[in-house]
Amino acid sequence: MSAPPARSYSSRNAVFGYLIINVLSTLAASLIWAINTIFLIRDGVSGPIRSSYINDYIPSAQRATVLSLDAFFGDTGAAVGQPVLGWVSGRISIPVAWLIGAAFLVTAPFLYVSSGAAARRAAAKPDEP
Repeated sequence: MSAPPARSYSSRNAVFGYLIINVLSTLAASLIWAINTIFLIRDGVSGPIRSSYINDYIPSAQRATVLSLDAFFGDTGAAVGQPVLGWVSGRISIPVAWLIGAAFLVTAPFLYVSSGAAARRAAAKPDEP
């Protein structure tokens, strides 16, 4: 009969195993921090670019309205979308919630393009008295 597992390991092997587990968990935590840092840098870079775009291309008479609606839709999407996706992930599955969230995110560029086209059409119309 073989010895119990606790007696088959030497203290040297136990320390080595402990170190390996700690190194792997530290690397995993570092990877998570690295990914988080990349997203924070992306948000930090895209924010000023987006603000500059809005300030350059939106007339000052409409700028406050555009910025307010932009903040409203962002806050509403977070306040409604995150709990709904959390419910979907709990009831159905996390991959389905990811797909639903991705479907909403995929529509964003098309909405920006269509709003830009509508703005160009409105700007091309001659002013009527």
